[in-house]
Amino acid sequence: KYIEFIITPQLKEKIVELGYNPIFGAREMRRVIQDKVEDVLAEAILRDELKRGDKVEIEPKEFKLIIR
Repeated sequence: KYIEFIITPQLKEKIVELGYNPIFGAREMRRVIQDKVEDVLAEAILRDELKRGDKVEIEPKEFKLIIR
């Protein structure tokens, strides 16, 4: 779809915060990315909210999609 996904430092920080566990390491990070990022993008694509050339990012506090 030629959509640019912007990964902000704040989003990276939030993913690390939620996905890192001192006992298990970064094992949970994949689940956090799937639940908080991939699902939001997939829903927007299925609802046809994104169009060619859009730039999108995920707001890290509530994991909401921002379309620019």
